[in-house]
Amino acid sequence: MVKEFQKSFSGENLSKEEEINLIYDGPSFDGKMELNKLTSQLKSTELILQETITTLHKEKKLRNPENTKVYLELKRSSFKEIISIIFNHPLSVFIVGSIIVEVFKKYANKKKGKKDEKTIENNFVNNKIIVNNLNMMVNPLQDKRDKLIIRIPNREDTEIYFQDKEVIQKNVSRFKKETKVLNYYEDEFTGFLNSINVRQKRYGFILEGTKNNYIIPVTFDEGIDLEEIAKILPEKIRIKARVEEEDGDVKRMHILNHKIIKKKTLLEY
Repeated sequence: MVKEFQKSFSGENLSKEEEINLIYDGPSFDGKMELNKLTSQLKSTELILQETITTLHKEKKLRNPENTKVYLELKRSSFKEIISIIFNHPLSVFIVGSIIVEVFKKYANKKKGKKDEKTIENNFVNNKIIVNNLNMMVNPLQDKRDKLIIRIPNREDTEIYFQDKEVIQKNVSRFKKETKVLNYYEDEFTGFLNSINVRQKRYGFILEGTKNNYIIPVTFDEGIDLEEIAKILPEKIRIKARVEEEDGDVKRMHILNHKIIKKKTLLEY
């Protein structure tokens, strides 16, 4: 029997045995999945793979990660959506696939396999990038008949059911609470007041130069009235604020004082 091959972008032969299949099976996958959910699902899969390969290299369990090529291919059939993760090396697919399976089992409270539990516990189960993306991989399971089948060469299929989704999400949430890093400091910033809730005295602030115009919740330490708010809204302002940061991201700020940055007139240029 002739062995079946697929070609990589560079023309390399990729054996059918050198792939992991994530099979989403059930009523939710009859060609009805929304594009934004599918995009998030594929991105999370990619991030988990990249972080797993990088960590394996750091632990000297996988050589030359730059030579480990991974390709994601989406397939669809009746009541199924399949993400094929194609590797250019059979050893890579088994090592990476086995780790992904063990991480899922851990957070679904399923029995662990025979893999080195200590290594998995320390380097993968507690890896924030891997764990934080598990939710997006099980989020497509919307119907009680839905399931995710993880298929790896030379290993029994692992099945994650709809009822496992809630268990995984609770365990991921607990992990986030236990491992989040809070940081507080004072600094000066430039930006724009974006939204207001006068009754609750809550406002939104966009830092100058921020990508995607991320709105940071802010409050004012100083007394501020509607007249001052009206002056601030169309203008760029410089603020001194107390910042609450979580895992490196600014979550909220308390503005101690502010100053409107006046626009230059034509005579000032």
